[in-house]
Amino acid sequence: MGETDTELVRRCLGGDASAFPRIIDAYQDRIYSFALRLLKDPSAAEDAAQETFIKAWRGLASYKAAYPFSSWLFRIAHNACMDALRTRGRTVSIDDEDFPDLPDHSINIEESVAAALDAQRMETLLASLPVIYSEALLLAYREDMGPAEIARVTGVPEGTVKARLFRGRELIKAKLGVAASGTPSRGFPEADLVLQSKEAEDKGRRTGGPGPREGVPGDVTNQPERNRLGPGSVL
Repeated sequence: MGETDTELVRRCLGGDASAFPRIIDAYQDRIYSFALRLLKDPSAAEDAAQETFIKAWRGLASYKAAYPFSSWLFRIAHNACMDALRTRGRTVSIDDEDFPDLPDHSINIEESVAAALDAQRMETLLASLPVIYSEALLLAYREDMGPAEIARVTGVPEGTVKARLFRGRELIKAKLGVAASGTPSRGFPEADLVLQSKEAEDKGRRTGGPGPREGVPGDVTNQPERNRLGPGSVL
């Protein structure tokens, strides 16, 4: 059985130079993928992923094992992506705050439209959403995070996360021609599928450890899918 993120973090903090590269190996694909879906630019996503591991490495001692390491690391990635969007002059809307008290049956993320669609089509739909909704859905369905953990990542109240999940799901339904009531359109009967239930609370879900930079021990150039953080990388 492999070491947990928390154990790897402990080894890093204890001076074990071999531990951090293992954290990078475990998270680099996920962090890059997350950044790419938010920024929609491979180069910007590489930069954000690298910045994430640099800041994680430098701030490793601030990680508190009371929460999953993954949410700590994704919080850093979230901040890197938001900074990149602001630098590019994009404003991140927060107009979902006008969903004050949604009933529980409306905000549960158990009815994800994702399960009704093939992966490629879902990618296209998510990419078409405003970033605050696509991010919440990505964290919920790709990272298996519940509202409480997503709230820690994005820095907004849990109720806001639930509103974003609800509205993001409704936007996808609308794009598929499905009314908020769930009535399917003639063109997309698959969107009417009932999706599998997902209990969202992230209690004791995952534990893990952060990421690096300057003087960071580890090489992230040996990636099977692409040289994401390539030979010139500081990671």
